[in-house]
Amino acid sequence: DIEEIVSVGTDRATILARVNALKPKGKTPLTDGVRFAAQKLRYTEGKATVILVSDGAESCNKDPCALARELEAAGVDFTVHVVGFALESETEAAGLRCLAEATGGRYFAARDAQQLSAALIATVAAPLPTPPVAARNARGCPHPRSTSADAHRCGRPRRRPPSPARTATAATSVCPSLP
Repeated sequence: DIEEIVSVGTDRATILARVNALKPKGKTPLTDGVRFAAQKLRYTEGKATVILVSDGAESCNKDPCALARELEAAGVDFTVHVVGFALESETEAAGLRCLAEATGGRYFAARDAQQLSAALIATVAAPLPTPPVAARNARGCPHPRSTSADAHRCGRPRRRPPSPARTATAATSVCPSLP
């Protein structure tokens, strides 16, 4: 099951209380969880950022990289920042890393509570990668991931870190039933 534990726009104190009360168990349906969060944020209508914290790789036979490409293509300005917490191998991190990179987000590895806290703080203020100068289209406009001042001139808003009001939190624990 994938469950929304707080609504978009919920105050920080409530979010922290609910997250601290979580007792995760079971599978890791992170692909479906990210899709669920993106839909809750109405990612096709406006800027949407998901911050995913996972202690394992996708375990429900889904492809997080394919989902990332799909959401990035369909979203107005969709980003996933990922924190891989206490992962056992680089293999586990690969799908999580791809999810972040394919949406222009950042991947953070955390081995303990202190690193987890630092990673979560960094996700809220995560600077987006600036593309090389050569990454311009025929009109001279910057690549869509640009944070440069001329991005606005080319019809795209400047990218900013996510605000708490536009960041969703979802808890996942059991793979949804397959059709």
